[in-house]
Amino acid sequence: MSDVKKKLAAIFNDPTPESAVQALSAGEIYAIIEEIGIENTFDLYQLTSIEQARVILDLALWEEWTISVDETIKWLELILSADSEYALWLLSQIDQELLILLLKKTLTVGGGVADIIGSEDLNDDWDHTFDEVFFLRIDDEEHSDLIMKMLELLHNENHRLYRSLMLGAESELVSELEETAYHFRIARLEDEGLL
Repeated sequence: MSDVKKKLAAIFNDPTPESAVQALSAGEIYAIIEEIGIENTFDLYQLTSIEQARVILDLALWEEWTISVDETIKWLELILSADSEYALWLLSQIDQELLILLLKKTLTVGGGVADIIGSEDLNDDWDHTFDEVFFLRIDDEEHSDLIMKMLELLHNENHRLYRSLMLGAESELVSELEETAYHFRIARLEDEGLL
């Protein structure tokens, strides 16, 4: 058994595994995830504090100056397959810019005004709407089911976050979102001594 697998086994044999995980640095946890794979260590990730969780995503999701859609989708699939209470908690705690970037890279959002009657958006061809306020056009068919699953969960359970993401996806510029999200990322990684 490798040292990393021994460390993972020790964590889950601990009487308080959550405390054992949160006593580690985010870098140590990420090293375990990297070696064994997030698919096999997501139960470990779920025991992290929100500060650790954010730093691990900072390390996992980025390629150079932007997020990797493929990596973000892989993580989102695991988040949404977890308990819905956990999924809602994590989605509400991570940087909104990350989620809006994912939406900007996978769909187009229109509408967004309280009274949509007379809007030009009504005349466009849209793929879906949850509320007759925001209209969605799928740009990335491969990941559309997962994106819709996330949006439906937020629409039903955290409408405030859903609305904020929709407004951001409709109006924010990708370059500005990336700059803000990257700044947050670098600051956290520096605080952790990972840069």
